[in-house]
Amino acid sequence: SLAVKNDGSLYSWGSNELGRLGIAQYDSDNRTSPTKIADGVAQADCGGSFSFYVTTGGELYGSGSSYLGNGRASDRDARIKIMDGAKSVSAGRNHVAVIKTDGSLYVWGENGDGQLGLGHANTVTTPALLKQSGVSQVSAGSRHTMLVIDGALYACGFNGKGRLMDGSQTDATAPIRAMSTALQQPAAQSADVTARPGTAAASWSASYINLIASIAPSGLLKEYGQAISRYELASLMVAMRQALTGQKATETETHIHPKFFHDMTFSGSNSVPNMD
Repeated sequence: SLAVKNDGSLYSWGSNELGRLGIAQYDSDNRTSPTKIADGVAQADCGGSFSFYVTTGGELYGSGSSYLGNGRASDRDARIKIMDGAKSVSAGRNHVAVIKTDGSLYVWGENGDGQLGLGHANTVTTPALLKQSGVSQVSAGSRHTMLVIDGALYACGFNGKGRLMDGSQTDATAPIRAMSTALQQPAAQSADVTARPGTAAASWSASYINLIASIAPSGLLKEYGQAISRYELASLMVAMRQALTGQKATETETHIHPKFFHDMTFSGSNSVPNMD
């Protein structure tokens, strides 16, 4: 895990396998308390086996597995500088997306499902330009990526259970337009990096509320605040579908599992995985 404090200091803790914590000590020991990594940090994110942070001066640093964007196949315990001019970084399971201060988007890492959006499925080991300008938000998930370009939501990569919102389950190696309404922040994270079921005020909560608020009918959110549980969020999404399309919740969806919202499509009970 990573945390940026109000004073710009960065701390990490948890498993240090592959040097992902960036503490300049290569081992696989767990760190059970926060260890200070750097100062002057504006934003940070951690993926499956690596971590990244952006300084207030726009420098991007990374540590951990081989997908650090430096073209090397070896893991790195000590953090390395990857680029200048970075605004924000989003780390998926094994791929990375970076927005620069000019609104351009760079991507690299595993690409077997087309999650880099480059029009092919080949692994990329150095930053590759995906979009020249207009990118305001990006979120790298387990095997797919969501990005906001000029206020519209686009998606690429793995499309199992309708993750890309195009009405199909066909993977996309290039970004496809998923929603035209302007969004606050997309969220493509996988269940293993989000908050535990039932946890209020989770980090993903406000992002999903903002996304839903941008397309939900007026008044639907009046009983929900910025901090709701995963169960409530899943139920809210079912309610939103009914309000927008008139399709009522199925018997299965009325007993929805808290983990269901992550893979939710709007196609009915057949999309609900067995979580028992």
